[in-house]
Amino acid sequence: MKRKKILILFPLEHIAFSPTVLGIYDSLSDKADVTIYCPRPREFKVSEVTTRDIRYFSYNTKRTRKVLALPAYTLAKIKKTFGDNNALFTLGVYDFVRYLEYKKAIAEIKEGYDEVIAVDMLMLFAAQAYWKSVSFISLELNDGELRLLNSIKKDFINSVVVQSIERYNYLFPGKAHRTFLIQNAPVFTQLQAADKRNNALLYNGTATPWFGMYHCMNFIKAYPHFTLTFKGVVLGSENEKLEKDYNHLIRSGSIIFNREYTDSASMLEFMSEFEIGFCFYDLSFPKMNTFNYQTAPSGKMFAYFAAGVPVIGNNLPGLKVIEDFGAGILIDDFGPETIHKAITTIKSNYDFYRDNCLKAAEHYSFDRHVAPYAEFIINKNAD
Repeated sequence: MKRKKILILFPLEHIAFSPTVLGIYDSLSDKADVTIYCPRPREFKVSEVTTRDIRYFSYNTKRTRKVLALPAYTLAKIKKTFGDNNALFTLGVYDFVRYLEYKKAIAEIKEGYDEVIAVDMLMLFAAQAYWKSVSFISLELNDGELRLLNSIKKDFINSVVVQSIERYNYLFPGKAHRTFLIQNAPVFTQLQAADKRNNALLYNGTATPWFGMYHCMNFIKAYPHFTLTFKGVVLGSENEKLEKDYNHLIRSGSIIFNREYTDSASMLEFMSEFEIGFCFYDLSFPKMNTFNYQTAPSGKMFAYFAAGVPVIGNNLPGLKVIEDFGAGILIDDFGPETIHKAITTIKSNYDFYRDNCLKAAEHYSFDRHVAPYAEFIINKNAD
């Protein structure tokens, strides 16, 4: 059987920070020639990935700026020039521009692939302009892109990768696609037991208000004998507030910002030194109070599990795994006293929660769940 040529279309520039897509690439590449095609990094300050076959396309920046600056009635006229204008009218201006860039980029490499996999809805929509059948990976349910639901050719989707049946039914009610449930989880390996730093708390991932960064910092204000480490990017827009309201805690070492990039091989070992991790979605922000964030199983949650770090999350369907496995505590508000009560509960029976983290990590191990999908893609329509 000849080796298949597989194309994975990734919609954004942060491919270096998409372990699910890179993991799927790796699972397919032993038996197929796989290429990822995605935008070249601009805003994300990260080098291009050189360890996989990744081809980058660049946005036409001047054209993008011109289109974004056009008045609404002119944009409407432009959209009418496309045969699929009913769908395009549902898109906001930014998503419409992204769609134009995707179509132009795909046109340059559309020949010679046996299988095409599109990541997220807008890229799927663009891919279906060139290929009759496309496989689909759903990572984010962007509200703007969800306007395309009635325009996607649902009967011509080969397979669907999604995080839960609930999310699948939201996207494809009444449809029976070949479906694979794959989480943004690490491959489970039994780490050597780390010496936990007493009262050391971890906030892993991008530090933003809508992911609860200030709720965590306000806890440290109330209980400064704990230390809180932020591991990852901190948005520059927050610097003024950090300087004004939390500088004394930063100077004292109660709050630590670790912005250094740590590769995935070393990340779990780093995380394992902490006692407890935070995983919050603050739904008081309208952009967070969506089906996507309410039901999204967080990648950082699975990383905490694999590192043996019990998790405190807020009470959302997507984080219910924490409660189901007894791997931490779900809370109903972000008050310092509520967080402290959850910490006290975990610390009073720490080995129980830590062991349950490892059980959850083994259950959701990426290799276990990606294997059936890779086998399906490789063997589909095989000679």
